[in-house]
Amino acid sequence: MSSSESEFLQGRLFLFRIAQGIQERSASVKGNYELRWKVERADIFRLCGKYRGEEKEWKQYTRK
Repeated sequence: MSSSESEFLQGRLFLFRIAQGIQERSASVKGNYELRWKVERADIFRLCGKYRGEEKEWKQYTRK
């Protein structure tokens, strides 16, 4: 595995952990927090998309 592949995987794992933490918090709180979770999750999809160069994927997600 090259160093760039390793960095890529570490970045993905970091973003996944953030997403998981946000999801756990949103599961315990209702109302406005759920809306905030959707916004934060869209940001994470956008970051992942930029990381992979696949911006189309997050744009489709954020339209829903």
